[in-house]
Amino acid sequence: MLTSQYLVKKDDLLVVEGGAGAGGAAIVKEDDENVYVQNSIMIVRNDNPTLNRWLYYTLYSLVKREYIDLICNKATIPHFTKEKLGNVPVVLFSEDEIEEMVSYLSDKCNSIEKTIHDRENAIEKLKEYKKSLIYEVVTGKREV
Repeated sequence: MLTSQYLVKKDDLLVVEGGAGAGGAAIVKEDDENVYVQNSIMIVRNDNPTLNRWLYYTLYSLVKREYIDLICNKATIPHFTKEKLGNVPVVLFSEDEIEEMVSYLSDKCNSIEKTIHDRENAIEKLKEYKKSLIYEVVTGKREV
């Protein structure tokens, strides 16, 4: 039976508890009354969505710097429990400073994601052109 404590809501921070993605996180972008998490995903919810985004960036940084691996003892399947999550060092600033930093990071990350997307599209188009060129030369449709 599903209970409301597992219902995912807009602006929730979802954190992976176990496995290869331990400590990975995501922000929920919109409400959907039919989305629930299982016990290997933790929900961080508070009244300030910007704070959840700050926590997301903090966790992202700690995962990339392998701090989460260190505290999860990767000898077996890593477990990033709610106790470990609660003990993660988080630097807090004033609300205005957090909003400014989150806005900056969001803008920069969106720009980087767009660049990656554009480059991936360009690579796909070049791959298609390469195939087409090879086909045309091999079949004699294009002279060399």
